[in-house]
Amino acid sequence: MAFADPAEGEHESVHLVSISQGRVHRIVVARGTREGKRINFALPHPVAPGAKGIGVVPWCNGTDATSICAYDLTRCQATPRGGHASLSLKVGPTGPV
Repeated sequence: MAFADPAEGEHESVHLVSISQGRVHRIVVARGTREGKRINFALPHPVAPGAKGIGVVPWCNGTDATSICAYDLTRCQATPRGGHASLSLKVGPTGPV
């Protein structure tokens, strides 16, 4: 795993690059904030074609400063808003819906 470098030709929205089993994986990371029963993310827009989106929420359980939750946002639909896109997930009893 390595940080992406636009000088090396990576799309500006890509944060990390990983090579696994001979395949290159481009990863976009978005920090989420919890607001009531929703988790909101701001993603870069546009995102590199084929990139995977990972949403990270620190303090996800609200009490433990070391807790981090990660969510696969790759198939979620974000709404373009200028230079970024917004995405909001509803939190159910077992996590985001």
